[in-house]
Amino acid sequence: MIYRRVIAAGLALVGSAVSLVLSAAHTKKDLIDVRREQLDALTKMKERRMSRLAHGLEEYRNTPGAVLLDVREKEDYDEGHIPGSVHADLRTVQFRHESLDTPIFLYCYRGTRSAMAAGILREHGFMNVKDIGGIDWYTGDLERCDP
Repeated sequence: MIYRRVIAAGLALVGSAVSLVLSAAHTKKDLIDVRREQLDALTKMKERRMSRLAHGLEEYRNTPGAVLLDVREKEDYDEGHIPGSVHADLRTVQFRHESLDTPIFLYCYRGTRSAMAAGILREHGFMNVKDIGGIDWYTGDLERCDP
């Protein structure tokens, strides 16, 4: 009788252990699937941002009289910027453009500061302003300033 109870208890423990293993395997698979979905979403976001910057640069190059402004810190600009861009200090808003109709394309490191700069420029009367994102998504060669 005791042996039957021990065997029954042992079988119950084995059954519980098997359930836990199967449950853990299912959970691990779910976690792997979730992580894969997150990585796919990040990849798509990166592709969208790279595309936004590339299209913005293409539009800048095809727009007569357009200006490409880098609104990062001066030190960051000096270390490497997109060729043809000029530095503009967001804090002082000293943009050296004579016409409020000048097409202006803005970028920063990730796109946050350039979005703010676009708003500031619009507040100062510039209407042809486009935020193209961040240099972090740029794949071309950078131009550096001599020290």
